[in-house]
Amino acid sequence: MSSTMETRPPRGSAASGKKAAGQSLQEASEPARETEPPRTPVRARKPLDPEGFAAHAWCEPGSLEVHAAQELFATHHEEARGYAERLRKLATLWDDTDGADDDGDTYAILVADARRVTLDQARSLLRDACTAVTSLPRTLARLEAGHLPVAWFEQLLRRVRRLTSDQCWQVDERVADWDLENISCDRFSRELGKLIAWFGTTAVRSTPAEQRDVALEVNPEHDGTARLGITGPVHEIIALSHRLDAAARAVQNDQRHALEEGRPVPFDIDGDAARDGHHLTLAALRYAILTRTMLDTGGIEVPGSRLRLNVVVPAMTLLGESEAPGTIDGTIPLPASMARHLAAGESTWYRILTEPAKGAFLPLHPTRYSPTPSMQEHLRLLDPVCGLFAVHGE
Repeated sequence: MSSTMETRPPRGSAASGKKAAGQSLQEASEPARETEPPRTPVRARKPLDPEGFAAHAWCEPGSLEVHAAQELFATHHEEARGYAERLRKLATLWDDTDGADDDGDTYAILVADARRVTLDQARSLLRDACTAVTSLPRTLARLEAGHLPVAWFEQLLRRVRRLTSDQCWQVDERVADWDLENISCDRFSRELGKLIAWFGTTAVRSTPAEQRDVALEVNPEHDGTARLGITGPVHEIIALSHRLDAAARAVQNDQRHALEEGRPVPFDIDGDAARDGHHLTLAALRYAILTRTMLDTGGIEVPGSRLRLNVVVPAMTLLGESEAPGTIDGTIPLPASMARHLAAGESTWYRILTEPAKGAFLPLHPTRYSPTPSMQEHLRLLDPVCGLFAVHGE
């Protein structure tokens, strides 16, 4: 592990040329441009004076509210110094020796334990700390002096993640010269955005087309929901959004006619429209269309999905005597009402015995059986309204 951080190498040296694979090819195909962004002065029109908070917020000068705001303002300096000190400590745990695994985050487990965060969060902390100390030293010094809030420096770290080391140093030299003690938050974000945008496509290590992705994210609040994030070129995502809106409006209009004519309501996935006599919202229909429409693969045969979600529900929760949460595959928490709703919709249950003190599974064969209609109805009556659009066991 390195005991000290490297000093800034001369611009254009090998140490300053670390880039993602393929970036040099990308840069070679771009038109030539100036070597550095302009040094635009960023100054406030007048100094930031805590005594002026009252007039700006139309509050009574000397009031308790104004005094509380001034005390909050004073905490910025202490917070900034503490954050800068933490970044320097984290940077000492960045292993940049030759042959180090995981891009220098060998000690991520230590950081995860020390900061009580996930391993991915620990890796991000280490990378940001290394960037702050090695590539943003002048702005870090301004942070230590209390000249800018922690949130501004965190924003700076996020915005430079896709820049090369040399580009980060150029940003650092310019931001450190700004009037950080007096400019507004909006001004900082706007000027930083213009500075980052100056680098053009070189500021992004992959093109919008190369960033096409669909990623699953489980809600960290463990409320039984998840999110599917779609990333791609902005024009494609906007076009997809418009097509989805148009489809949702068309289905909503047909739902109105179906309710008036007494025929089955399309995309009524939970039966809410038929029960309430009112069409679904556009938000609900967009979800229903996305999750219920056949995916077109141009004639390519898609094998049937072998995914099976094991929903584990405590027996007392099924009986309605407890609100202990269920889990998906024993790892993702589910609210008790949602776990009962999922169980009520399945035709096959497995009874699994666990050790009562620790909850560990006992090495016994699970018992498979089918719940009776009365058992399923019991679960439905415990929670007559479910907040989900639809769930599937397989």
